[in-house]
Amino acid sequence: IARGSKIAVGFEMLNQSLQPVLNDYADGKLTEAEFLAKADWQKEWGFDFNMYKPLFDFIVQNKLRALALNVPKKVVSKIARTGLESLTEEEKSFLPEKVEITQHKKYNEFLKESFAGHGDSPMAKMFTLENYLASMAAWNEGMGARVADFLTNNPGYSVLVIAGNGHVIYNAAIPASVKARVKGVRQASFYTEQADKCPEVMPKEHKDLANYVWYINHPPK
Repeated sequence: IARGSKIAVGFEMLNQSLQPVLNDYADGKLTEAEFLAKADWQKEWGFDFNMYKPLFDFIVQNKLRALALNVPKKVVSKIARTGLESLTEEEKSFLPEKVEITQHKKYNEFLKESFAGHGDSPMAKMFTLENYLASMAAWNEGMGARVADFLTNNPGYSVLVIAGNGHVIYNAAIPASVKARVKGVRQASFYTEQADKCPEVMPKEHKDLANYVWYINHPPK
């Protein structure tokens, strides 16, 4: 209500090559079934579309803009296996010209713990830590640059980004990427935590996870 219709909603769930399909759905040119088929939702994302349906319905009903933010999986996976230098020109087109591995200490510790958590799995044996960090940097920078480009080219717009906690945590991933590219941008991030109720005092380990920690009591599956 406060911002009128000048809102775009960006989705990690859809890679950048699917922008034309998302445009057609947001414009009401595709049915939900047609959108899911053309976007290959099950293969592209895999989670139940009903979890996100209210967002997409709201976009269509209110004629909002929608953005496909993600870097294609095959590009992120290739970087994790063989590094940034191995990308073709076409694959590089999904990334900004400059991709830098974050120097944020807590975020790097989070990524290293994530990498170590794979243990002796086949995936861990395929990747080096260096390439894994590069793949995460490319993933975050690719999405952040998409948001930044939209804000730069569409003055007056606000963007709501729907992405996993790992791309928001400590404001070191997508938020940092956008901030570095859009002068004076104002941002707010929400990190979700499972909880039966909102704690009276924020747990020490949750400090600085994001601008806001949102405690959610999820119903049983």
